[in-house]
Amino acid sequence: MVRQVRLVAVLSIVQGGLECLAGVLYVAMGPLMRTFLDAALEQQAREGGMRPQLPPAFATWMAVVYALLGLAALAVGALRIVAGIRGLKYRGRILGIVSFAVGVASFFTC
Repeated sequence: MVRQVRLVAVLSIVQGGLECLAGVLYVAMGPLMRTFLDAALEQQAREGGMRPQLPPAFATWMAVVYALLGLAALAVGALRIVAGIRGLKYRGRILGIVSFAVGVASFFTC
């Protein structure tokens, strides 16, 4: 039983690092979403002639959604890293189980 505890702890640290990386990318994408959306609409207007109409607050809501998803992924990733480090020392089994259960929240970042 002891060998797999270290393996699960290391894999938890790796998974947490990847989730933190995805969270940082999502948080960065939040403010950039408005710029990307406006540029895409302008290009479509130049090519198609008529600019499609979107709700006025659509870009703002998309930026908020990306930022919130990124913060959730960062929080889950940080929890997994802490649980993995504690698992390497054979401590915090409950924290490890909680980090796996809370990890379902990062599912929404795809």
